[in-house]
Amino acid sequence: MTEDCEGLFGRLKADLDKAMSEYQDPAKKVPRARLAGTPKPDSFFERRIAEMRGNLSTPDWIEIAKRDTVEEIKSVEPIMLRCVRRTGPESDYFLAYCPERTDYLLVQRVGAEARSIGIWGDPIGCYAAM
Repeated sequence: MTEDCEGLFGRLKADLDKAMSEYQDPAKKVPRARLAGTPKPDSFFERRIAEMRGNLSTPDWIEIAKRDTVEEIKSVEPIMLRCVRRTGPESDYFLAYCPERTDYLLVQRVGAEARSIGIWGDPIGCYAAM
């Protein structure tokens, strides 16, 4: 990783601020005929973004077990990802950023293990998946 921690943490803060202030539901960008289901109302995302703002935490490094597939779930020795936690735990879930994949993910805490659960993408979509 070529970016220092302070630079990475500052960039992530700016990215999250921008994502929260400019968020538009991707389902509303697709022609309605191509969608399955019903898009969430704007109020759903407004509420989730407000909750996310309130749960933002000081960035810190955390080891996350990659458990996105059936094989990874069954694995005794999971692939470990060094990620940056961005929100405090809401129930047993929190938002993190994986510099290796340059993507956000939803993380589940199960006992002492923090694990990915296959939800990767934009920070608002990941957080709203809780």
